[in-house]
Amino acid sequence: MSVCPLPGLLICQLVLASVPYKVMESLIRSRIVDHIKKKNLLSPKQYGFISGRSTATQLLKVLDMWTEIMDIGGQVDTVFMDFMKAFDMVPHR
Repeated sequence: MSVCPLPGLLICQLVLASVPYKVMESLIRSRIVDHIKKKNLLSPKQYGFISGRSTATQLLKVLDMWTEIMDIGGQVDTVFMDFMKAFDMVPHR
């Protein structure tokens, strides 16, 4: 019996094949992250893919730092870069 509602379509084979792939990806990722944490290889400035270190947490931390600097009369200069367009330029073939 086929799980795919339209037997013979490649998309159904890809969906079924992706489940073991996702499980394996999750296992490998967790092993790599555990190794990085145990060996203390991650900079404290790295955010975005480690639990407890989201990009939102990083933004709050940086805003707090800037506020402290400005409270004591300091100056904060920033440069914002948009890498989104850079990825649009990469040839995907």
